[in-house]
Amino acid sequence: MSAALYVIDARVADSQFIIERLPQEAEALILDAATNGLTQIDAFLSGREPLDSLHIVSHGASGTLFLGSTVLSQDTLGDHAGALGSIGQGLNENGVFSVVHPLGENP
Repeated sequence: MSAALYVIDARVADSQFIIERLPQEAEALILDAATNGLTQIDAFLSGREPLDSLHIVSHGASGTLFLGSTVLSQDTLGDHAGALGSIGQGLNENGVFSVVHPLGENP
């Protein structure tokens, strides 16, 4: 069985529509818009078996990604290195990481 997690930012419209269409074995985490998204993901993964795949469904702008109250950009990556490293440890050795922008939506 594949261990997949889909992380859906609160800004994504109709997240329930997306969740209903996920693979049966996948899990979904909807991020709270008022809380650090990286912290939410890290807490969700804590103590769990490593994932085969982690998919982020979110909005962004040129050079940025929105995750809860966190805005990731080239300028802020260093500030979040610890959390990003911890999340990376939540993937298995051959784990896949992807970021998806919902079609037809604007941030």
